Amino acid sequence: YDPPKEVQIETADIIKSFPYTSPTLTSTGGSYDRSNGIETFKLFNNDASNRVEVRVLDNYATGMRQFAGDVMFTAPTDDESMMQVFGETGGSSMLMLKGYAANGGTIAKEGGHTVIATGVYGKWVHVNVIHDATNNKVSVYVDGQLKGDFPGKGVGPDRPFHYHKYGCYGTLMTTTAQVQWRNVAYYMK
Repeated sequence: YDPPKEVQIETADIIKSFPYTSPTLTSTGGSYDRSNGIETFKLFNNDASNRVEVRVLDNYATGMRQFAGDVMFTAPTDDESMMQVFGETGGSSMLMLKGYAANGGTIAKEGGHTVIATGVYGKWVHVNVIHDATNNKVSVYVDGQLKGDFPGKGVGPDRPFHYHKYGCYGTLMTTTAQVQWRNVAYYMK
């Protein structure tokens, strides 16, 4: 299915939303470009911005959703979120996949302890994230291989629904950070 989306860029602690139809957006701290089937998310000034993301406008509390796409991130990107299943009672993200500099580029579940892939700086990696909201479980696949099943807490009064985000988000620890996505697709059951 093709849910509506918007691009979010944070500048000076204010998140602004832009129509997904905008192919190029730039702020004082980050930029977004969509051309030739590739979405490029960049951060280049942490004092001004720490978020350039696509927010999928499909709030849900039950059922299954799958996010699929090819991701690539490049040096010196380190400790930046690339994709998340947002919304978990008592927290913000049920699952966050981050790109780290270790081992030539590592994709790991937030916190860095559950490694999903290594040696991937500058390489396209196919990611599938399947969220079973009814049973509070997220499964992550890389290049068709299951890399982990992770439990969640579900939704509650403080977080009444889930949704997906992808792009580049985090406290910029390096001079710049860049994440690219292509072939992004969504499925629901």
